[in-house]
Amino acid sequence: MNDVVTTALPWVSPLTAVDEDATLVAAAQGGERAAFESLFRSHRHAMLRLASRFLDNPDDVEDAVTDAFVRAFRALPGFRGDAQFSTWLYRITVNVCIKRQRRARQLTPIASLEETDDVPAVPGVDIAFEARERRRVIRQKVNLLSPKLRAVVVLFYFEDLTCEQIGETLSLSVGTVWSRLHAAKARLSGMLQQELYV
Repeated sequence: MNDVVTTALPWVSPLTAVDEDATLVAAAQGGERAAFESLFRSHRHAMLRLASRFLDNPDDVEDAVTDAFVRAFRALPGFRGDAQFSTWLYRITVNVCIKRQRRARQLTPIASLEETDDVPAVPGVDIAFEARERRRVIRQKVNLLSPKLRAVVVLFYFEDLTCEQIGETLSLSVGTVWSRLHAAKARLSGMLQQELYV
């Protein structure tokens, strides 16, 4: 197990959840279908949230999560526990979402971005409208990033993963993650400067 195991991901509570996953994974690898169903139930919400950041249509989100779990079930015998089960599921889900986007030949908006930035309750419609408009423009511009840049932006800024966790999830070195984040920020900065600051 590497050091990421000691660092809880956003949807994982302290080590007890990791231990429980490890027990369920071992049982599922031993042929207990109920154990895999328990893993599905405990991680489904997090996977839906992640997929909704890549895919706009709720049906596509559901299909992507189902596809990710089917792939995970088929690949489970080869899961060695080098990473947390949840990180492994993240990787599968991100790959499924990116493949769906490529197949559709279009990038869709991040549906749940608005939920991540709460507009403070401030008197004045203008302030609330400005905040909503800012989020709409950011969502639109993130949508224009390539899938590889968009993946690191979503995982870093919206899912709060560290660069190490993103590297493990996407099978990238930490340096590559930083490089892609830097490239994404530069590209977004250029795209947003005119619309947000003029």
